[in-house]
Amino acid sequence: MPDFPVNVRAKDYVTERGFTARSLRLYVTVQIGSVNPPSFVDTGAPFSFASFSVARQIRWQLLGSTFVALGRPSPIDWQSIPCDLGETTITLHDPTTASQSRPVRLIGKFARARHSVLPNSVVLGMNFVTDNSIDFVLHGVPGSASGVLSVP
Repeated sequence: MPDFPVNVRAKDYVTERGFTARSLRLYVTVQIGSVNPPSFVDTGAPFSFASFSVARQIRWQLLGSTFVALGRPSPIDWQSIPCDLGETTITLHDPTTASQSRPVRLIGKFARARHSVLPNSVVLGMNFVTDNSIDFVLHGVPGSASGVLSVP
């Protein structure tokens, strides 16, 4: 089972009271067709997400534009941006060894409009991990973390 590194990027913020708060994002290197968008794993995201600019550059299959839960339809969106649910394949890459994964399934929300939040990006939600039976290992230490995605 090949491992693909999770690159942890930290950003520090300081409150008006002088408290320093550190945020962490878990980046991975991916390729979708010929596109290599900045991509990160979001453990709080139930679905993956492809920004409008990424969605326009890649091939993907439409799976629907409305969710129906308890008999009630609701539009698919991401942070108030209208989306379609779609599917494509991606490969994970290890930039240090140049190895790549087999093509893996990416089902997610594909933005239908531009937005200022995470342009040109892909968010890998928890469905990405479960849809592909990926082992996701994260080791936390004060102020940072390290991890891998292991693709069967």
